[in-house]
Amino acid sequence: MEKFEILFQPDGLRTKVVRGTLITDVILSLGIPVQMICGGTGKCGKCIVEIQPEAPDPGDFDRQHLSEHDLQSGMRLACQTKIDRDMIILISSDMQLKESKILVEGTELSLEIDPLISKKYVELPEPSLQDQVADLYRVKRALKFAEEECPEFDIDLLRELPSILREADFKVTVVTSADRIIAVEPSDTTGRLYGIAFDIGTTTVVGTIVDLLTGKDISHASRLNTQVVYGEDTISRIQHTLENPEGLQKMTEKIRAVINEIIAEAADNAEIKTDEIYEASFVGNTTMSHLFLGLDPAALSQIPFVPVANAGI
Repeated sequence: MEKFEILFQPDGLRTKVVRGTLITDVILSLGIPVQMICGGTGKCGKCIVEIQPEAPDPGDFDRQHLSEHDLQSGMRLACQTKIDRDMIILISSDMQLKESKILVEGTELSLEIDPLISKKYVELPEPSLQDQVADLYRVKRALKFAEEECPEFDIDLLRELPSILREADFKVTVVTSADRIIAVEPSDTTGRLYGIAFDIGTTTVVGTIVDLLTGKDISHASRLNTQVVYGEDTISRIQHTLENPEGLQKMTEKIRAVINEIIAEAADNAEIKTDEIYEASFVGNTTMSHLFLGLDPAALSQIPFVPVANAGI
């Protein structure tokens, strides 16, 4: 299978790809942040690249959006041009994604703080011949659960529980959400309780870490919504999921990767560990919510425009 060497500028990235690969597919595979407003259909004319030393013959969309001088200079639409030789490809400034400013200030409201997550520090009696109850029940007993009650408890956490208790000399903080035990932490960590709130926009995604004890915002981070490579507007993105077998999966993976990057950066800015963030909430328009949750958005683009769900999930 014949392969050609490609150099992308100004990023300086090199790769080898097989003949017939679209330039945009190579760009996306390398994770280069670009925008394709029309989702790669050739209609917007924004994905302009300059190909050297010699560009492939132009197509109809190239001639529609580019002047004869541009075409002679090696300019082509990346979404319409296939690799057929070694190339140096300069990505135009119009195609490169620009950072967006986010609003992080506003009017502060007076609210009663009542987080879903709570912490309780307990000093458990150590096991003895006179007190041989199981580790899990020892925790339940400290939380004053009745003996017959069994709070939900992840099996992974249960596997770690013996070492957590013993390494902490049975002095631990138990983290609960309603009747669910979600963490057991060494020592007293009751003063550290955080959540993160996300606004998933069509262009920009913003995450804010909130101190759940005071309600104060303590850290922000933002990223461009990299789904923009499949189209600048929601209709283009829905269309991409309809026309590509793995379109919805790739769209969902894009936004979740952005969210994970924001969590890591915001936690680092706040000088907290990511596992101290116990709760996350997300808002976004109907299409963005579907693409984040992996819900089929097809009906949103067809009359009568019915969503899979339009309530909290």
